[in-house]
Amino acid sequence: MRESLGITRSGPGPVGEPGVSVCFRADLGDVLGGRAFNLCRIDHPAATGALASVDGRYRWVFMTGAPPGADPATRDWPAVLRNAIGAPVPDLEVVDVLAWRPESLVADRFGVGRVFLVGDAAHVMPPWAAMGANTGIADAHGLGWMLATVLHGEAGPALLDAHDAERRPAAVFVADQSTRRAGRVHGPDAAPDPALADPFVLAAGGTQYLAGAVRHGGRPDPEPVTTFAPAGRVGTRVPHRRLPGGRSTLDLAGPGWAVLTGDDGGADFLGPRECVLLRPDGVVAWRGDDPAAAWRVRAELLAAGAGD
Repeated sequence: MRESLGITRSGPGPVGEPGVSVCFRADLGDVLGGRAFNLCRIDHPAATGALASVDGRYRWVFMTGAPPGADPATRDWPAVLRNAIGAPVPDLEVVDVLAWRPESLVADRFGVGRVFLVGDAAHVMPPWAAMGANTGIADAHGLGWMLATVLHGEAGPALLDAHDAERRPAAVFVADQSTRRAGRVHGPDAAPDPALADPFVLAAGGTQYLAGAVRHGGRPDPEPVTTFAPAGRVGTRVPHRRLPGGRSTLDLAGPGWAVLTGDDGGADFLGPRECVLLRPDGVVAWRGDDPAAAWRVRAELLAAGAGD
């Protein structure tokens, strides 16, 4: 679809070494001993890689490097998997072996006319920061409220231009950080940057909309890349804070817009007279000291289709 629309992609292309994902079935209940995990790093001379849980007991995916100069399908994967697991596992069954090559590419446009790109159609990146699916989900989350707003007649089609203005820079940033991490953490001469070596920093920090359906009202206040101290900056997701009644500030967003003030209990990132305007996707669209002005900004954003 992307190619049929004439949308090109930019980026370094293939990065790092080829990989293999081995899908297998095995009852690892006794091996786990009641413990659970989503992803486990395996450091074994005969089976280095990562083991991902599909259902927590019977279905698994082992990801490792492709054997140089050999067809991955011919490798003795049951033996490799038993080394990775550290147990005989007599009922182990290899279901599929998938060879892949990590790439870093981002579409030069995230939409043409009535067609919009999200997920892998819009961007591919190395898996080392575990941000591929997360970035795609954020694409759909942001595009969803914009489409609903336009379809309900609350804004014109120009609002949808914000999808490219917001999500493409975010994808470029995350793809770049994932690519850097591929070399600095997993490359042959890896000398990890402490910030890049921390996947939480890559997953949580740095993504901020500097253009699109937001109103900075002046000079943007960039979110730090190497630290994660959410402060409710314009263009970032509202920080999680507990509110009275067991709710969170995250619960205030959607399906409509909301205004959060410093008097709303738990919003310690706001001064006593400050407030933020939350979009349906939980992104801070504006920050100021007049709740009434927040609703005027909302009307202006929807009328214009995109902020300044």
